[in-house]
Amino acid sequence: MNSISNWLRYYRASVIDGCRGEKGYLFPDPLQRGESGLYGLSADEAGRIWDKENVFRFGFGETQKPERQADNDIADTGNGSGTVPEHGITGINKIEIAPIFITSDIEHGGNTGKEKTYYPYWIPAYVDKTGKLYPPREQECPVFIRDYLDPNPGDRPVIASMDVLDARMGNRNFDENDWLKYWEDCERFFRDVTGKGFSDFQNGKYHMFRIAAMRESNMTRNITGLYNDLVFGSGAGKYTAVLEKVLQEKEEPRNHDLLETEIFLNGNHFGQMNGEFPLSYSQRVAFAQFTSGYTRQVFAVNGPPGTGKTTLLQSVVANLFTQSVLEGGEPPLVVGCSVNNQAITNILDSMHQEETDGVLFRRWVPGIRSFGLYMAASSRAGQGTGDYQVESSEFLNTGFVRELEDKAKVPGYERHFRSEFRTFLDMDTGIPEGKEPDMGEYLLKKIKALEARIRSISALAGKRHEVTGTLEQAGFEDVDALGEMVDKTATGIRQNEERQKLLETLRSKLMERYRRFPFYVRWLPFKRFRELRERAFKLIVHPVKDEFPEQLKWYDFHTVISGMEALELDTVREYQELENSLSGLSELKKGIEKTDRDYQDFRTGWLRAYNQKWQRLVTATGDEYENLDVLQDTAVKLDISYRNELFWLCVHFREWEYIRALKSADEADKERSESTYRRKLRRIAGVTPLFISTFHSLPRFSTYYTYRDGNRYYRELFDLMIVDEAGQVAPEVAMPSLTLAKKLLAVGDEYQIEPVWGVTRGVDYRNAGKYQLVKGEEDFGKMEQSGFTASGGSLMKMVKRATPFCFRHRNGEPEKGAYLLEHRRCADPIIQYSKDHVYKGSLKLMAGNKKHCLPPLGYIHVNGSSEKHRGSSRKNVKEALALVQWVCNNRKLLERDYGEPLDKVLAIITPFSAQRAVLKRLLKRYVNKTLADQIVVGTVHALQGAERPVILFSAVHDTRDKMLFFDYRGKFNMLNVALTRAKHSFIVFANMAVFDPGGNTPSGKLAAHLFGKEEYALDDAFIYQSEIIYAPDRVERIKTLEQHRETLRQCFETAEREIILCSPFISIRAIEADDVVRLIRNAADRGVKITVLTDKNLDVTRGGLRRNSALGREAIRATKARLMIVNGIHNKTICMDDSVIIEGSFNWLSASRDENSEGYRKDISVIIRGGKVKEEIREFRSDFNI
Repeated sequence: MNSISNWLRYYRASVIDGCRGEKGYLFPDPLQRGESGLYGLSADEAGRIWDKENVFRFGFGETQKPERQADNDIADTGNGSGTVPEHGITGINKIEIAPIFITSDIEHGGNTGKEKTYYPYWIPAYVDKTGKLYPPREQECPVFIRDYLDPNPGDRPVIASMDVLDARMGNRNFDENDWLKYWEDCERFFRDVTGKGFSDFQNGKYHMFRIAAMRESNMTRNITGLYNDLVFGSGAGKYTAVLEKVLQEKEEPRNHDLLETEIFLNGNHFGQMNGEFPLSYSQRVAFAQFTSGYTRQVFAVNGPPGTGKTTLLQSVVANLFTQSVLEGGEPPLVVGCSVNNQAITNILDSMHQEETDGVLFRRWVPGIRSFGLYMAASSRAGQGTGDYQVESSEFLNTGFVRELEDKAKVPGYERHFRSEFRTFLDMDTGIPEGKEPDMGEYLLKKIKALEARIRSISALAGKRHEVTGTLEQAGFEDVDALGEMVDKTATGIRQNEERQKLLETLRSKLMERYRRFPFYVRWLPFKRFRELRERAFKLIVHPVKDEFPEQLKWYDFHTVISGMEALELDTVREYQELENSLSGLSELKKGIEKTDRDYQDFRTGWLRAYNQKWQRLVTATGDEYENLDVLQDTAVKLDISYRNELFWLCVHFREWEYIRALKSADEADKERSESTYRRKLRRIAGVTPLFISTFHSLPRFSTYYTYRDGNRYYRELFDLMIVDEAGQVAPEVAMPSLTLAKKLLAVGDEYQIEPVWGVTRGVDYRNAGKYQLVKGEEDFGKMEQSGFTASGGSLMKMVKRATPFCFRHRNGEPEKGAYLLEHRRCADPIIQYSKDHVYKGSLKLMAGNKKHCLPPLGYIHVNGSSEKHRGSSRKNVKEALALVQWVCNNRKLLERDYGEPLDKVLAIITPFSAQRAVLKRLLKRYVNKTLADQIVVGTVHALQGAERPVILFSAVHDTRDKMLFFDYRGKFNMLNVALTRAKHSFIVFANMAVFDPGGNTPSGKLAAHLFGKEEYALDDAFIYQSEIIYAPDRVERIKTLEQHRETLRQCFETAEREIILCSPFISIRAIEADDVVRLIRNAADRGVKITVLTDKNLDVTRGGLRRNSALGREAIRATKARLMIVNGIHNKTICMDDSVIIEGSFNWLSASRDENSEGYRKDISVIIRGGKVKEEIREFRSDFNI
């Protein structure tokens, strides 16, 4: 078990290493030298950059401990004493040196502008006041900046690949004593990774060197400050339960199960923020697990897209807020965190309150618009914060809080609150004016009454639910069976009473008959007398004779009487049993009937009071919430009524408390002592229950001040920390802030956007070894698998491992944490991809497939070329032109179908920023500049947490690209996010040959869905009709069926050397209609080489080749033409000799030749001559090895 201290040191180093790309240059211009090595600075240069505030002292010649803490961890490698003779100490500054630079052009308004310079490789160094350079002594290593490593979708040049870097990092040593040897080691490392030396990057006469200070970036300074406190400062060794639980390396072994009643009649559920929709089944399970006694420190909720993470978070916040009032406590401190501003915006939006006419459901303190307060970085105050409530000062005295806490407003607050309270009273009780009760007492009384109501209804529902179990335990299938048994038992009692009378009568008759016998008949044992007695007795007891023993001595009066009395005794006993049974059954029936009657009375009364709300829910959700069992039905009804009302009553109670607290606040309240700052936070939490911050800003808002120690960090300041999009949070970014919370709820999805990792695997491995977390590659592999690494882990993975609950997927695979299942965003055919290939078949598809003007999935083949765009990013101009032309053509259709402006209907996603820039420029040129600015165009990050009815996806890649960015490492994340932004339609614009439906890759699985239905292949004729793609003066267009048929004939008759014909589909009907076999044979006889390419999969149906296609292929094979069955042919192209390319939407060997047939469609093709045709045909041959 590694120590918490080692983990914190490791993560701290990762933060520092990861932000070395953000440099503060020490000279305005690079230093110039005549050679590629930098062997020292001049005294003047050193003097110009010397920083006396950041002087570190080392003894060089032997490794020593530094005398002050530096930005990296203190190396414990000295001689044990930590002292050095005075003459051996050297004062140094820490710097970094960039020995090379690379450039790329940048664009200004679409035109190529000046060159931009990037520095991808930095060498750490120490420099003294004279300019002498020393190797670093705290194991700092040269760093390749992640932005310039491939794969990288950013619009920057690359210098090496991450895979090569990781491979070259192992067993790498850098000299620590001699600067020249150290420099040589750094260049050797650079050469091993890039294949080039420093001198290869010399530009002109001089070699350039950039110098920067080695210090953490401004963005991470708050995180680093908290790390410093935890590692070196007053917080060292003072760890919290949440931090220790998350860093528990062994997975939490316990996976508890909750009873149905614990889930649906959750005794800890009182508050609900959303009164329109209840919790779904999986949300309720997650909520019950989180609020159960089993969850003490941490809990993870897996939230696939569109499954209602927001609703769950609202419920958690509202419930904790409500419980605090019910328990008579202070307002809880709850903070919502994430790593990016889009996720923060999503949380803020979820806390926003819509205006309402209902007095209970609106704020009674003017100026408050949300339940959230955004604790923003100073740099973001007023930037993109819109209508949000924002605080940017750790003193809580700016922006929204300053306006809210203006004591001059207290009288106005009181008047407004009293007015709203009076309106509420009029609706609630009709108490006359002038006789208003104490507002706080009255609200608290209402709160307690509603709490009791919720408890009583839950108890009633519990009793009603237990009826089935009680009946089963008693041996009855249902209440009807119980009723039948009651009736049967009552009948049995009546029959028993009649039997008792019968037996009594028979016994009397026996005795009477016996007395009438002469004494000699009674006593003498003669056979004749015995027979006489026997016949008489049998005749009397005939109705019950068969119940006597077979061997009974019927002639013996006393034996017969004894038998009769035995029957009577059994009957009496049976009577008593029946009476007891009837009493019990009647009581059971009566109790069940009362419970059922009480429950039905509750439902009837509830529906009478909340019928409108119920009808709105049913209209919005169909039959999802109808015909539920008692437990689920009760939970749903409580959510949208009493729990929601109770939350709002508690809101107003806290508002009244806030006004009174603000009124009595004194000047000491402005101080930042430990108690006053916490008290102010709690006061504000009474009106804004959720504080919201990024992990980069949160530490700044979590300090207090003491005169002795200055700023100090709190421990467990917040009662609950909620991390949204936790799958995007790198461990090192979040780890120190976990000490600020008593409990942690992480909500996210590992299968969407991943964290931005700041260090490569090689650097990470070195750090893990340095801090004794791993002993070798095997240990590091386990660390990676657990999600703990800074180069590939996430907070979500770590919290899931520590969660005491587990979800089991439909395929039987277990996954730690709760799981949200009901997907409501995307049309079913869209989300089916994610359900099948990402979420193990477990999602419940709730959206259906409402018909719109476009199919749910679609693709348009664009035979464009992917090219690098002045760096590592890529663009495909023809694909971008086709997409923009499609937007122009379909704008009116989309706006009419949705009744919204185009920017509200569609968004465009592409993996590459260069393609984004091209698309933006083209939209401005051909659509509308204002509208183009409003349409979201970008990578998947641009639509994180948001959606549009229609998503257009520009793939960019072509068949020459060796790796598809969205297939990187076989992860489905990018395509999963892209698809799930689309509510109704996801349309792919691509060279569809890159999508292999047989491939076991993310794009291959998507191809199987796209190519699964013919209607998903959208009409691409517009491409060849477009004058922005094919200028009229450059091409000849053929638009009719006859023109296409004539063009095909002319190609075969006029070709001199070669014909390459691409027809994704083949049909014998088309071949026979145009006499293609004869045309091929005649051309082949002239020496023309003929190649026909067709697709491997498109003509396949139900596992076999279509008959017409099979016959068509046989016909071609019977000629001298070469038939190539290729995976991924979507081009409808003819290449003739080296001079002509014909491409378009016409399937040359399968399109219907009958304009009146059902399968006929109007196609367009273009004939291209000259220009780059010869080069394009050569590339085409190369692509298909022709």
